[in-house]
Amino acid sequence: MSTADVYVWLVLPYAATVLFVGGHVWRYRKDQLGWTSRSTQLLESRQLAWGSNLFHWGAIAAILGHVLGILIPASVTEAVGISESAYHHLAGIGGGIAGVVCLIGLLLLIYRRGTVARVRVTTTAIDVAVYVLLAVLIVLGVVAVIGWNVF
Repeated sequence: MSTADVYVWLVLPYAATVLFVGGHVWRYRKDQLGWTSRSTQLLESRQLAWGSNLFHWGAIAAILGHVLGILIPASVTEAVGISESAYHHLAGIGGGIAGVVCLIGLLLLIYRRGTVARVRVTTTAIDVAVYVLLAVLIVLGVVAVIGWNVF
């Protein structure tokens, strides 16, 4: 096992878990009642409905795909007659579709934020940072799934 493998498969997951839990504890202590973003639903709801539904359903599908991929052992897929290659292709196609749906929803939400004046006025720097981080995360996931599993 190389140093990069140790970092990617051992150090990084624990660091992400510590940041996840620590961030929630810090936020709970700092602003317990402010765990919500400002709603813009009343300012414009048509684009919000499309973007939010696509984003959330794509994210749910991607999360469920990860959970199923972790919970179903290779022996089960082999017993059913699915080869490892076919399993990765199917996972790549399903994950790619979920990621693209999620990305389209996010792009619609970003478009809405930028083009609807009443929504743009309520946008904070934190909102922009969250959109950027989500976009980077989703694009990296889609590129990894489609690039590695499918091609």
